[in-house]
Amino acid sequence: KLIGKTVSAVQIKQKQQRFKWDEETLLDRVRGIGGEEVVSVCQNILNCFRDMGCRIYWGEGGKQAGFVPIYDGKNNHQLLAVYSYDSSTKVEIYFQHFKEPFRSEEKKLALIAKFNSIPGVHIPENAITRRPSLDCKLLTKKESFEKFIQVYLEIISAIKEYENQ
Repeated sequence: KLIGKTVSAVQIKQKQQRFKWDEETLLDRVRGIGGEEVVSVCQNILNCFRDMGCRIYWGEGGKQAGFVPIYDGKNNHQLLAVYSYDSSTKVEIYFQHFKEPFRSEEKKLALIAKFNSIPGVHIPENAITRRPSLDCKLLTKKESFEKFIQVYLEIISAIKEYENQ
């Protein structure tokens, strides 16, 4: 006998499982998983992308926390995502969502080479149509974080130049 499994009960349960993350709740979760070093990486990513003129979209996942910096030029450019899972916090590079001027295989491969110059980062070339990830712990060293952000500074600069032609 099935009790309580009505359409409305299922819809209520689905709504209850949704959670709108924000900076404070995400960083608290990251702190519990990766400690202060990873919190610092996430905070620095947020600050740097805001400084680049990006808005932050906060995820609504019930189990994983996350955010996506979006550069709103003539198009909405989803650049990456930071997700906090049960045991780690990762950056997903959003190659599959890249728009011009970074749609070509050649440009994406050049970006992979730049990301792979960061110690510990190994993104395979066949990942240019997906969302490869790297552990935020790889960005705790200042030099590594600066290389990572430099790639995105170049990306946004190229987007601005392309869209203002």
